Amino acid sequence: AKNLEKVTARNLVFGNNGIKSMFYQCSKLKEIVGIETWDTSQVSDVGSLFGYCTSLTSLNIGDWDMSNCSSFFNMFYNCKALVDLDVSRWDTKNGINMQSVFNGCESLESIDLTNWTTPRVRFMNGMFSNCYKLQEIIGLTNITTDDVTLLNSMFSKCAYLTELDLSSFNAISTTKLDYIFQGCTRLTSINSMKNINVDLSLEDCPNVSVESLVSIIDNLMKVNETRILKLGAVNLAKLSETQIKVAVDKGWSVA
Repeated sequence: AKNLEKVTARNLVFGNNGIKSMFYQCSKLKEIVGIETWDTSQVSDVGSLFGYCTSLTSLNIGDWDMSNCSSFFNMFYNCKALVDLDVSRWDTKNGINMQSVFNGCESLESIDLTNWTTPRVRFMNGMFSNCYKLQEIIGLTNITTDDVTLLNSMFSKCAYLTELDLSSFNAISTTKLDYIFQGCTRLTSINSMKNINVDLSLEDCPNVSVESLVSIIDNLMKVNETRILKLGAVNLAKLSETQIKVAVDKGWSVA
């Protein structure tokens, strides 16, 4: 199967777990004819479905019914040649695991999540990690994170992102934000998530605006045990003592 270059299959109907890892490591696969006709309405797990399909450039799956899917884990992991992917109309209301969905999609320049909702999601770590050319995430403000525990590495190495509006994010349940902005060197604007209560680093984002830094400080929770907001020397120099004191007064160490 790993040597497949083309698959033709129309009108397939899948049950609960019938599609998980179906094309995993099919590194030579370039085309799946008829994939747009598949019935995925009962599918609950698409984990690693196209993982390591490193030769795929497009997937015509925009009309798939994902309304019963709970796990999107590694769905497009390392699809590094993928440039055409429309998932904007998907119904994701029952999603729980979105870890590394797009991780390694290094050729995608835009991802459209216009119809996505995430009321039940628990894991978003690495969701867009290693999307080196990604310039925009449309519909990001539709994403809510009230029950998400892991947001670490979510945007790690998204070196071409310049803006992130995380105003719909609530980090109240989040236990890990490690590396969330790692390698986001072009990031200039962040509209902060709410209720940050775990260590956070922005030292890889030297171009972020003062307004963005203040937005993050304003959304830090008051903590009993010291948490660390690591800004790095460049960002730290942008802030006044008064602005830094707001974080310190909430129990944070600013470095």
